[in-house]
Amino acid sequence: MKKLINYFPKPISILFSFCLILLSLSSSRAESKPEKADSDSQEKIVFLDDFDPPGDDKPKDTRVGGSRDGARCNHNEQPIQALMPQGNFGLTLKEQPAIYFYLPQTPATQVVLAIQDEAGTEYNKAFLPIETNNNIASFSLPKDKMTLKPGKNYQWKISVICGEHLKPGDPTFSGWVQRVEPTNTQKQLAANTNNEKIRTLAEQGYWYDMLDAISTNNSLANWQQIVELGSNYQ
Repeated sequence: MKKLINYFPKPISILFSFCLILLSLSSSRAESKPEKADSDSQEKIVFLDDFDPPGDDKPKDTRVGGSRDGARCNHNEQPIQALMPQGNFGLTLKEQPAIYFYLPQTPATQVVLAIQDEAGTEYNKAFLPIETNNNIASFSLPKDKMTLKPGKNYQWKISVICGEHLKPGDPTFSGWVQRVEPTNTQKQLAANTNNEKIRTLAEQGYWYDMLDAISTNNSLANWQQIVELGSNYQ
């Protein structure tokens, strides 16, 4: 991937420059009907290139590890994409966030997910089935395996198992996540519409939670935007 979008800005004026802009997908209405706001399913989100979570304690090295070129099981398939921002790092409010992938075509039926800290200490790993919706799949460790501690950076690594067993050449991806203690953000989100929730999460750098909200909205147009933006950074 090239840059999909990056940690939290400080001044509010800068923060607003990283907002998502909501655009209406519906351009025409019947003349006999009054104009009204579009529903969540009709709106499209425009993502800027500079998604940047706030703070000074992001990982020291967020370079992507593993496969990038030819990230697929067979040469005649479209590349697999880990849906991550440009800086390969995002925040979450959750103890165990989901990691999202674009899997357009693949004979693979499972992945292996491992979590480690900045020192390289591996906490746990799990083999997880591939289940897609609109070619999007999400993966997370079972909560009985481990939960993320607030304020600590973790690196996840996911390998797509192309055959019966994991091989060195199988597509591998990595990214970073930090869990943040909930504040008034969650109360604010509870009262928002889903598109307002997506915008707020993006403004505040909660990448993983933002994708959860997009998944709940299940807007194909929004997923297409994320995938197209990611393909620009490969």
